[in-house]
Amino acid sequence: MRQEAEENGITTTYEFITAERIDRLNSIGFVWNANDAAWNLRFEELKQYIEEHGNSCVPGIYLENEPLGLWVAKQRRTYKVKHRVKLEAKKKNREEGKDLAAETSLSGERIDKLNAVGFIWDVHEAQWLERYAELKKYRRDHGDTLVPKHYPVYPFLGRWVDKQRFDFKRFMAKKKLEECDEIEDPEEIEELERLASLSTGMTEERVRLLDAEDFIWDPFNHAWEQKYNEFCMFVRMNGHTAYAHVERVMIRWLDGPRFKGRITEKR
Repeated sequence: MRQEAEENGITTTYEFITAERIDRLNSIGFVWNANDAAWNLRFEELKQYIEEHGNSCVPGIYLENEPLGLWVAKQRRTYKVKHRVKLEAKKKNREEGKDLAAETSLSGERIDKLNAVGFIWDVHEAQWLERYAELKKYRRDHGDTLVPKHYPVYPFLGRWVDKQRFDFKRFMAKKKLEECDEIEDPEEIEELERLASLSTGMTEERVRLLDAEDFIWDPFNHAWEQKYNEFCMFVRMNGHTAYAHVERVMIRWLDGPRFKGRITEKR
């Protein structure tokens, strides 16, 4: 009898709960576990939100249903804790890590239920992948990844593309600092340290995905190389650079404000 009562969420005064009483309470829909009932209520509200909005990105401050926004945020936090504990347990090969993971309120069953409705565990990653999908469509339509800052079709894509380039600079600065023994210029090291100190969302995987789309990391360098190749082609075709028109174009190209300070010894 004690085991049957505990299975129904009763841990005290079990001696007063008989099988008959359990059946009678079950017959009227008695809630044995208030925590489960509250969780399931929010889960149903989440399903309704997904049906109306097409995703599970409930705002943290959701005026129409404030408890739902807080609940969704808690699921993500708890999932991160559970995942982190598992990783730590695996890394340290400690059996107690598994116990800690099991103690979180987000059970495997709940995770499965959330996955079944397409729950987004990492909102930032989901947003990144959404922009990446837009970039792929832009490249398919335009042949490159030079998205203008203001692009009406995908209003957020231009700023996102700029951010990837900034993040890439910071990401590469951190990698270069690991090889600072090979860098002799103290000013270069100082600049790398400055960039490396800034936060970045760039990862090796994201670099790989963007490279797969021939992402242009430095649009200024890309434009310079294009003009240089055009000029070389003109020279090969005509054998000289004497035309005044060509010279004027080259002067504007080399001396333009976008390229000041960008002419390297190689160029």
